[in-house]
Amino acid sequence: MLKLKYGDKKYLCQYDLNIELFEKFSIQVEDLVPVRSVYILETSKGKKILKKIDYSVDRLDFITKSLDYIKRSFERALTIEPCKDGNKYVQWQDGIYTLLDLIEGRECAFSNVVDLSIGARDLAYLHKSSIGIAEEFKDKINLNKPAHYFADEKDVTLGHLPGYFNYALKDMEKLKIQVEGYKYKSEFDQYFLKDIDYYIAEIKQCIELIGKISYDQLCKEEDNIVLCHGDLAHHNILIKDEEAYFIDFDYCSIDLKVKDIEQLITKAIKNFAYDIEKYEAIIKAYSQVFSIKEEEYKLLYILLKFPSDFYTAATDYYYKNKDWDEDVFLTRFINKLEFKEDREEFLKILGDKIKI
Repeated sequence: MLKLKYGDKKYLCQYDLNIELFEKFSIQVEDLVPVRSVYILETSKGKKILKKIDYSVDRLDFITKSLDYIKRSFERALTIEPCKDGNKYVQWQDGIYTLLDLIEGRECAFSNVVDLSIGARDLAYLHKSSIGIAEEFKDKINLNKPAHYFADEKDVTLGHLPGYFNYALKDMEKLKIQVEGYKYKSEFDQYFLKDIDYYIAEIKQCIELIGKISYDQLCKEEDNIVLCHGDLAHHNILIKDEEAYFIDFDYCSIDLKVKDIEQLITKAIKNFAYDIEKYEAIIKAYSQVFSIKEEEYKLLYILLKFPSDFYTAATDYYYKNKDWDEDVFLTRFINKLEFKEDREEFLKILGDKIKI
């Protein structure tokens, strides 16, 4: 069994595993096992996953409708089971629960180029199945959004990048002043201040570069806009019979397909010394199914250059976004900074190829 993380244990303790809850899903539970932040159930209808969600019913409705849309031509994504009253969720006590079909498969090994290629290829098929989805949710799309809009809207992140980059820049500059003012500086503070100027400069370069490409035009072309998965960690891509299955769409949104491609690349290479061969394998496998335009490659470079790991780790720590101990924050932060020189070399090689 997978070892449970501290945060997962705390979240699992919030589940109310009541027989009456299971009855609302019209199942009888014979056994249950905790895995990460969910329970795998042995039921009268086979193996299922019980998941307590931490977002609104409206957000769940968006996810459900999006999955229904892609499943017209792409079946290898999770299925949310309807319950007794026809809804895709049960409101029980203080929580909202969903029941999912269990997909049997092994987690995608990012150390394995074959697995990565399968994942990238089938991500392209998933993306192609969602072309036209923007029309389904056109009431949610507003490319002329105010600067703060990106922080509030989760269903549609299309068009957010310039606002997000500028917000991140101001955030980092503000945190720098804040931490410099501390009388006592923790070890985390010292690591943060050591590299903050470097990463502020990186964000400024991203802002400059995105102004040089046709980002707004990319956001208007239908074949660029897809349902992005949004959380392409290795455990959310399952390999079965040489095909990839995708689970956990909690962070999905309507956006440019390059957003997902960048995320898969980053997650696949950042712990492997920014291996350019893994980047090339992903691009090759994806583009054999779904072509990538020259302007999309430029945006991909900008997204890879944006220091999302540093920014996320810093804001999680200083804004207390995670309920972690100090040593957990510090260890994760150091791990993210470990391959700084490899990242620089990777971006230099990529920049020479793409030439913005």
